[in-house]
Amino acid sequence: MVPAVLGAAGVGTLVLAFAVIQAATLIGASTMSASMRESYSTDTMRMAVAVGDAGLLERWAELAREQSQTNDAHQALVFASRLNPRSAKAWSGLGFEAEHSGQLALAREYFEKAFAVDRQYQPAWTLANFCFRQSDAGCFWRAAKRAAQVAAPGMALSELSALLRLADAAASSPEDALGRLDGGARIERTYLDHLIGARRLTDALVVAHRLAQSQRPEDQARLDDFVNRLMEANRVNGAPKITAAVGIWNASGRYAPLDPEHGLSLTNGDFASEPRNTGFDWHLPLASGLSGLWTPGEIFLQASEQAFRAGQPAAFDLLSQTLPLEAGKYRLRAEYLAESSSAVRHPPELRWELDAAASTPLVSGAGWREAQFEFRAPSSALYLLRLRCQRELTASPLPITTAISIRLRRIRLEVA
Repeated sequence: MVPAVLGAAGVGTLVLAFAVIQAATLIGASTMSASMRESYSTDTMRMAVAVGDAGLLERWAELAREQSQTNDAHQALVFASRLNPRSAKAWSGLGFEAEHSGQLALAREYFEKAFAVDRQYQPAWTLANFCFRQSDAGCFWRAAKRAAQVAAPGMALSELSALLRLADAAASSPEDALGRLDGGARIERTYLDHLIGARRLTDALVVAHRLAQSQRPEDQARLDDFVNRLMEANRVNGAPKITAAVGIWNASGRYAPLDPEHGLSLTNGDFASEPRNTGFDWHLPLASGLSGLWTPGEIFLQASEQAFRAGQPAAFDLLSQTLPLEAGKYRLRAEYLAESSSAVRHPPELRWELDAAASTPLVSGAGWREAQFEFRAPSSALYLLRLRCQRELTASPLPITTAISIRLRRIRLEVA
């Protein structure tokens, strides 16, 4: 609908401007200085109409509104819509005016016009927002779907988040929202972030599974973070998130699938991939004096002299991994080559530990050996497996010549 009737105020000036369009077009839009484009004056508006500059009229309307000159703002938008009937900004501006004055049917008509002439994000979002406020589900989903599908790659996540918040409130479930929006991976990522931010981890599972099944490298860090959150929720609240975390981890396809019910609870035991310090993979501590070097099939871990200086802890981890275990008895096997240099009578010891259980100390020197460590998991839960270094507690620090290193390969976990 093109507005057919204008208010009395300001019309005479604008009609006169139309009368001189033929002469004014000789001037051209380039004569508009930057200062004029930011000024609120009748001369600026007359010039904008004369040269047919709908964009300047839209800017002029904003300036008029800032000066509380609502009638002038309205007239400028009317002429902008006449000069450029495909200006979604003009139609949307008229829609906001109509909504503000309580003319909801007219506002809907203007927003629909903007939606029809411009297939970009902003008109679709504007109509979706209006229809959500009016509880018009059909209109909302029609506009929201287009907004989700045409969102520009460089669009700020905060803008997409606003759309997702409305869709989440209007849908019966996260799966329903994603199905209706059909906006692809970018919408799924934003929705996952929204649900995580709202601490709705159970709802976020649906979205995370969709992302994980696509196995896109750009989603890996986000999914790793989600798995970490599920694991932490289980540790802190005892929430039953183990199966969910394992499912997301397996869907990413980076490692052999975990299957705790059948005794498959260890990740990357052959060190085929570099440990990533996340999820169910191996974690290497980032403490002072500790280091790790991975090569395919093997990892080299070292605690240098700095780790044994005064003020450093008497015990620390060199390597760890969280295991999802069913209740039962297990046996860990690991091939290792350990070396230690120390001038004290009782040098630091390396042991495998899980909860209160610990292996016998690993032996330094004499080539490669196999360590075996048996332990029991009293219930189905997450357990932390650690390769731990323990030094003797003395009144004085160990000599600065103390250091320890170990090479590991072929770590296996089996039901005993």
